[in-house]
Amino acid sequence: MVLVSLMRSFFLGSYVGKLLLMRISQYSFLKIGIPALLIQVVTGISMALIYVPFSQWGNLSTSHHVYLWIKLGLLLATVGLGIHARFFILPRLTVEKLSLLSMHIILVTILAVALVVTGLSFRFTYF
Repeated sequence: MVLVSLMRSFFLGSYVGKLLLMRISQYSFLKIGIPALLIQVVTGISMALIYVPFSQWGNLSTSHHVYLWIKLGLLLATVGLGIHARFFILPRLTVEKLSLLSMHIILVTILAVALVVTGLSFRFTYF
């Protein structure tokens, strides 16, 4: 009964309903989101090692080296946003902070698209 009421208020656009539904579901998403972020970090570094050996990461002589540092910067920005959202926004989530959370979601989406484009450039080196 409570869940039906929450869903009804969510679909009617009530901020309070959205907040309550997010509070209930945020911990179930964390079980998926944090391991996915860790897998992204590990596979990203292991794929970078295929194209650029670790001993040459400081060298910026080829486009692969530049793409590597762009991807590492985007990856660090994604991890930073994830840590900030997890420890500073989600525990104190209120109606007023929903816009800040939505801004984090938008930024992570933009970073994800940038990671894909940079990954294609890394692979095909013509973007």
